[in-house]
Amino acid sequence: MRALAKAFDREPVLLREGGSIPIVTEFQRILGAETLLLGLALPDDNAHSPNEKFDLDNYAAGMRLGAALWPELAAIA
Repeated sequence: MRALAKAFDREPVLLREGGSIPIVTEFQRILGAETLLLGLALPDDNAHSPNEKFDLDNYAAGMRLGAALWPELAAIA
């Protein structure tokens, strides 16, 4: 949550939605690895459609999120 707030410069909104990504259960089963899925797309990005897009501001924020997330995860371990 702290990494998301830092990357996007506002408090995150938690939503439960989406489909399944089958490989995630395999990561858990075979590797014993927990998986964190973070959706950075906007509602009008039209995922998996002919006119799909991804906002470049969210792309940049996603890079900031990656940079902020690793120290947060390291602090847990």
